[in-house]
Amino acid sequence: MWTGIKVIFEDLLNFFFPNLCAACCEHLVKGEDGICLGCMVTMPVTSFEKEMNNPVVKQFWGKVPISAATAYCHFSKGGRIQRMIHQLKYEGRSDVGVKLGQLCGYRLLKSPQYAAMITSFRSHCIPTNCVFVVTIKLLVLGKDWPK
Repeated sequence: MWTGIKVIFEDLLNFFFPNLCAACCEHLVKGEDGICLGCMVTMPVTSFEKEMNNPVVKQFWGKVPISAATAYCHFSKGGRIQRMIHQLKYEGRSDVGVKLGQLCGYRLLKSPQYAAMITSFRSHCIPTNCVFVVTIKLLVLGKDWPK
């Protein structure tokens, strides 16, 4: 009996305060957090973590010494990724940051070269990498973005 009342109350609450996808603004179904399944499937993922000399690494050549770099998604002006970042940064949607961090982290942990780096960042923080670590913590833990 209480389960039925709880479902009705949740549906009524969702009617007045809808839980929308940060990318396409469609209603999220139960089990979806921040980003709907359709947007996750159609996300323009780069797969740069599989390449040693990817375009992100090439941007740093001759500027700073790095061992690896990657980008999770391709960015296009006015696209879904831009809308998600806007929601995260300006609308306070930390659930979007958590979901993007989980998706990116899952891909990085599957890549041998990045999995070793992620586990080493957990144990210590080198001063030059602290900005990176703080950014990852913001994305993964869903903390508010500093303004």
